[in-house]
Order: sequence, then structure tokens, then C-alpha cells
Amino acid sequence: MRDLVILRHPLYDDGDSEGGILGSLRDVESYQKIAENIKELTENRSCYIISSPAERAVAGAEILASDLDVVAPIEKLIYLWDADDVPKEWEGRQLKRKEIYGPHNVFDKDAAREKLEGIVSERADRADTIILVSHLYLTSGFATHYVNKKFGKSQEFSFNYGQGVLLDLESQDEKLLPLKA
Repeated sequence: MRDLVILRHPLYDDGDSEGGILGSLRDVESYQKIAENIKELTENRSCYIISSPAERAVAGAEILASDLDVVAPIEKLIYLWDADDVPKEWEGRQLKRKEIYGPHNVFDKDAAREKLEGIVSERADRADTIILVSHLYLTSGFATHYVNKKFGKSQEFSFNYGQGVLLDLESQDEKLLPLKA
């Protein structure tokens, strides 16, 4: 792994739409722009995508996979679902939190960030660029944790919908995404 991309899912409408989940995304363009940015910044190197299984995150990951010509299937990792809504097949938030996070709840920030760092490390040999698509708390918190720990920089991130950061692990540089024109 040469680059780590951490992205918050695109802006979406809560209700159903005629076009399915992609029709309910209100910010497809930002993810298309991010795909262009990733191609440019990584010189079109190989990518591996890990996404929250939330439909809005998967829809964003699918845009990236298509635009970046990613061959490997998107890995849908339940640990990346830190939002308050729950999968339809589960009955309640308490079950979800206990089943997914076990003794360290996702809001135990240090434990959650260390676990996510391990998840990324375990997949580092799968591609030159690892892309995480998740929700507010994990994306912003993990980007801050990773840059502070790995790059020795004191920097805090907070991402709006459809935003994130590309971390160049060789130069220890970060680029906010999408890039400003």
C-alpha cells in the first residue's frame, strides 16, 4: 500500500427513489471528481475498496470502482458502519453495537481507531491504494488518528458528505478530496 484514501459517503436522500439508491444520492459528481483525483494523484495505480455495507456508502464505492476500473469486488465490512441507522435484517441498535463491536464500542475512539488501523494493515498487500468508504465518525476520526500517529503531524479532519483525504504514505503528505479546481 502506497496510498490510503479515507472517504465519507456521498450526500443522499433518506427516502426511496425511482432510480434506486444511486438515484437517491445527491452528490454523485463529488465521487466522480474524487475518482478523477485518485487516478491523477496515484498515477492510476491499483485500488482496493473497503466500504460500510450501508447502501449510501456502497453506492459511493460502486461509483469509485467503476470510474477507477477496480477489478476486485468491493469488500463490505460491517465494522465500517458507525451510523445510528441499522441494517433491515437486525432488530435494534443495541444488538448491532454488541454484535459488531464487541467489548470496544465504535465510540470508544482509541480502540475503534486501532482496530481500523489493523483492518487497513491486514489488507495493505491487496493494492497500491486502499480506499475506505464510511461514515462521519470513523472517517474523520480515523484520518486524524492515522496522520497524527503515522506522519507525526497534529492535524484534525472533519469531512462533509462526499469528502475525504488521500494520504500518500511515502511522502507523508495529505490531499483533501475532492481537490479544489
